[in-house]
Formats: sequence, structure tokens, C-alpha cells
Amino acid sequence: MTALEEQLLRELEESRGQVATLQATLSTMAKALADQKEAMDRLVAQYESLQKQLFGRKSEQKLPSTKKVTGKKKLKREDVTKERRARAKARDASVPVKTRRIPVGGTKRICPHCACTKLRPLGPGLAHKLIEYVPARFVYEKSVLETLSCPCGQYIVTAEAPPRPFDQSPYGPKLIAHLIVSKLLDAMPHYRLEKALARQGLQISRQTMTDLFHRAAEALEPLAAALVAMVATSDIVQADETPQRRQDTKKRAYLWTFLAHMETEPVIAYRFSADRSGETPRIVLGASKGVLVADQYSGYNVVATPRAPRLDEGRAQRARRRRGVPARGGSRALGSASERLRASAELGV
Repeated sequence: MTALEEQLLRELEESRGQVATLQATLSTMAKALADQKEAMDRLVAQYESLQKQLFGRKSEQKLPSTKKVTGKKKLKREDVTKERRARAKARDASVPVKTRRIPVGGTKRICPHCACTKLRPLGPGLAHKLIEYVPARFVYEKSVLETLSCPCGQYIVTAEAPPRPFDQSPYGPKLIAHLIVSKLLDAMPHYRLEKALARQGLQISRQTMTDLFHRAAEALEPLAAALVAMVATSDIVQADETPQRRQDTKKRAYLWTFLAHMETEPVIAYRFSADRSGETPRIVLGASKGVLVADQYSGYNVVATPRAPRLDEGRAQRARRRRGVPARGGSRALGSASERLRASAELGV
């Protein structure tokens, strides 16, 4: 082999090494490009979703619950299986079980080999589960009151009748509670509820349901008053008012919402008012002390000013930002009510 051939072979080996290096570099860059493209697609989806949320139609102003928009990583198969098993376990623990024994029937109870008919049970049996829906139904609870009389003929006694929610009303408390829950928690209007109850066998008009609803509201007024009183005892209260259309006039009414941060769990109280005056905050909060978190509406000034019992934390935070004072880490970090009032007076709010 000549010197020229040896040199050509060496250059060929070097070229092969360079090609392998370039191929590895190209593979790495292709993978990085794919990752960047995936990240870009995710950002574009987020941008489009946020655009719809800000400038789209009202029906589109909500982020879709997709993993591509939220940027969450795809769950592994093992994690999905674990979540499904946990949900199935929680479902089996909450749904009651109704056991039904199904015997072997017909000619299967005869052994095909020896024609024996005295077959013995083998174990407890094979369990077969099926989740089924039991339709709701309405029943008349007929109470027959026992009447007793004394042989002397001078004493007659009758058992006391079960209490009724309302006089001269054939509807029981469970049915009335079902109407209230369906309307308030399930947001089902009376005309839909009327059709649903008719399918279950109960013919009841919307007028009757409205009467029961209002009479139940009157009966539950003490509980509503107790709930409002609990709100006034809270150290931190959030408040807001929402306009509502009225049917009898063109003027707007307002639904006031008061959220109290209690020790165990939050408490929410609602108050309806025909106007937006500060009378509603004064009735609900009164002379109670603490912190009120609300907007800049002046109707809250009757209970949230330096001269009032409560401090308007939102007003104080805005004053701090105007004067360049750093935030205090939340309303609970402000100390006692008197310290909050002194801080508010120093800021001029």
C-alpha cells in the first residue's frame, strides 16, 4: 500500500468520525427543537385562551380545563390507575349495598356426569357488582291516631298527631326541604322542578311551591338572624353588593354578601336591599369591631372609617401604596383592632 493510499484511508476514517459527530449533534438539536415547538404550542394555546377570556364572548370567557392550556404534565399510566382505584374505593364506601341471592336454576342443578341433584354450595358465591339508580318516590304518611275511652264513660283520650310544618298543609318537612335544596343549591327553577316532580308521580303547581318556599323562609328567619349575628362577631369580614333587576320597577335592588372568617369554617350571609345605602352594612355589622375588606363604595363608611368600629382594610392598603408604605402581610398581621385604627389614622384613611 502506497503512502497516498494510507493518507486517503486516514482521511476517510476522520471523515467518518466527523459524520458521526455531526449526526449526534443533529439528533440533539432536533430533540431540543421538538421541545421548543411543544413549549411554543402550549404558550400559543394559553395566549388564545386568555384572549378569549378577556375579549371573547361571554360564553367563551372561561379557561377550558385542558392539560394543554394549564401546562400540566401528562399523568403516567400508573398515576391514572392509582387515581381511578382511589375514586372507586371512595365510591364503594359511600354507596349502600343491597345484596340479592341468585340461585342456579333449571337443568344446571343436575350434574351432567352422574345425574346427581344434591349439589353442595362451593364457597360464599361469586360476587357481581352493578351500580344502579333507585328512582325517588313520594308517599303519603298516613297516621292513625289511637283513641281510648274509660269504662266509666267520663274520659276519652286521643294520641297526639305528628307536627306539621304549616297548618292546613299536606306537605311534610322533608318535601319542603327538597324544594328548597333543589331551587337554591341545584339552581332549578320552579317550572323545571314542576316537571321533574310530575315524572316522579307528584302533581304540584309552581304557585304551591312558591308559597311553601316563602312560608319556609318565614319559619327559618331565626336561623338567618343567628347567621347574621355570627358574621358580626367575626374579626375579619369581606363584603360586596351585587345589583339585581326588579320586576315591579325599573330601579335596581342589591344583594349584599358578607363573608366572615370564623375559627372553624367561613360563614356567608346574604341580605336583600331595595337600595344601595349604607343601612344594610350598619344593620349587619352594627358596632362590631374588626377589619372590613370591601371596595371603595362610600356606603361602607358607616361601619369602616377611623371614627367607626371597623377598619376598611382595602382603603388602608390603597393608602399605603399611595404613600409608599410596604404592605403588612395580610389583615391578620395588623394586630388588635385598636392598633388597626391607630395605623389607619396615621395614614389619613
